[in-house]
Amino acid sequence: MTLSSLNERTIPVPPSYVHLYVPATIHLMMLCRFVLYISFLTCFTIAAPPAELATHAIDSNVNTRGNHVLEHPQRRCAKTGSYFLLLNATPWPMTLTRNVSYQMNQFNFPKIIKPGTSNRIYIQGQGHKDDAGEASYKFKDLPGDPDFELKYKSETAGIRFTKLKTLNNKRGSFHKLVWAWDNNFPFIIASSEKYPKNPSLWPWLVSSNPPEDWMHSIYPRIACLTLRELAMPGTHNSGMSRFHRRSFLGLPSNTITQELPVSGQLKNGARWLDIRPSKTGGKWATGHFGFSHGNWHGGNGEYLDDIIAGVNNFTKGNKELIIMNFSHGVNSDTFRGNKNAWMTQEEWDEVMTKLAKVNSRIKNRGHVRDLTKLQVSKFIAGRAAVIIIINSLMEKEYYNGTKKSIKLVPVDVSAFADKGFFQGSQFPLVDDYAETKHQKKMVVDQLTKMKKQRKSPKSKMFLLSWFLTQRMNPVVSNAKKANRALIELLWPAMNASTYPNIISVDAYPDNKDLAALAMAINYHFAPLCKIYTPSAGQNGQGGSLESSPYPIDSDALSWLNCTDSSKLAYNL
Repeated sequence: MTLSSLNERTIPVPPSYVHLYVPATIHLMMLCRFVLYISFLTCFTIAAPPAELATHAIDSNVNTRGNHVLEHPQRRCAKTGSYFLLLNATPWPMTLTRNVSYQMNQFNFPKIIKPGTSNRIYIQGQGHKDDAGEASYKFKDLPGDPDFELKYKSETAGIRFTKLKTLNNKRGSFHKLVWAWDNNFPFIIASSEKYPKNPSLWPWLVSSNPPEDWMHSIYPRIACLTLRELAMPGTHNSGMSRFHRRSFLGLPSNTITQELPVSGQLKNGARWLDIRPSKTGGKWATGHFGFSHGNWHGGNGEYLDDIIAGVNNFTKGNKELIIMNFSHGVNSDTFRGNKNAWMTQEEWDEVMTKLAKVNSRIKNRGHVRDLTKLQVSKFIAGRAAVIIIINSLMEKEYYNGTKKSIKLVPVDVSAFADKGFFQGSQFPLVDDYAETKHQKKMVVDQLTKMKKQRKSPKSKMFLLSWFLTQRMNPVVSNAKKANRALIELLWPAMNASTYPNIISVDAYPDNKDLAALAMAINYHFAPLCKIYTPSAGQNGQGGSLESSPYPIDSDALSWLNCTDSSKLAYNL
């Protein structure tokens, strides 16, 4: 096991320019030339792969504006630019109705945003505090012509929901976007409803800034999906938001993988947790270690007690599905120079006994051979659900007469099988990371594997490992750069047959953008539930599937145009 990192994406100007703006023209020119000279010496950037590396069943149009190479940086050094990534995951086109700007070098928007497309639009000011621009898009095919507006002012941007209503965003509300210099700041909107005048389910229009309980809120759309057909965000080395009790060359920079604790990851939409137990100081925590040159290097993170408390606090108020995958267990108190220092069965029993304190576990399902073939409705119909997977190996001694041999076998969970614990074989999953520190290679590797493994929504679940391995480079800062490219590069690689089930990242963001992406995948690409009942969005049990179609049409249109924010919180 190695520690994780990545190289940066190619950008027009090195990141070190961002905070080095000097008002004096002479100082600015000297500074720009110096940074340009250094950038050519180091050659540290790696270009993101073009969209042609992957395919898209729908006409995908990834429009990229602006200069992507290090040409004339002196003319761009004092300027402010970034990319507005507009993802239209609806069946309808968007029409540009307004486009005004003040002191903007570039603020041009496409007249039409086609359905199912991702559009990357370059925006560049002049570096003044009052640089500003506004662009509005309207859905002419929807009742009432609902529209929204991008508002930009001096390195800040946001969406005004003018006449448009989406889940958790009422008319007139404003959602601030995460602006990043010379990188993407996305806005996502999605729907699977082809007949908005008589919607078949509610909510039928979702977007960025989803609610904390995003799964519960879109239950009518995902209830009939199996886990193999469902998309969700996840985190890699989920417990490593803190660092203590280091081992040899372990440092915070190469060991910490997350900025948010597990509780914060859940609040921002993550539903897959990669937990790696480690015994440290006689207590159970999480760990991130790699073995090299005769020693284990790394450190410990959150304590299991804190993670359990965070999960329980979250499920107390949110009827969500959480999957906790436990693997790579070590005893960092005793592993020393032993490369094969796996946790013993007794140590795993200790961990599982502690995990029995997790509430909302899926009990009495130990006989199920494949959990991924079960529908979402089997887990969170009116309740929260936590699946605990023990997906690790341990050493076991075998004797043939007097000859002893040691084999690696799966951890035995039989004593906990009906208490909500499952072996990895009961949750079949393709989880094959790129094992490279180069972003371009990682992207090609993961998108190629996704295309190969996911031939249909019923294919084995696929975990997209959007992270890199490294030994010395900072994990979190580099992961943030990779995450900003995720939506841009993943969207055109997906279609109705090929999409990831779990999107696993380091440095999970605190803005719910990945939850919005997962909702867009579920609405735009996942199979449609053919049969609905009116109760699917109105009673306390989440409704049920009936033998004949029964569309929901009572208050669907009023939701689109109403101003009562209480109707935006979808409760089951």
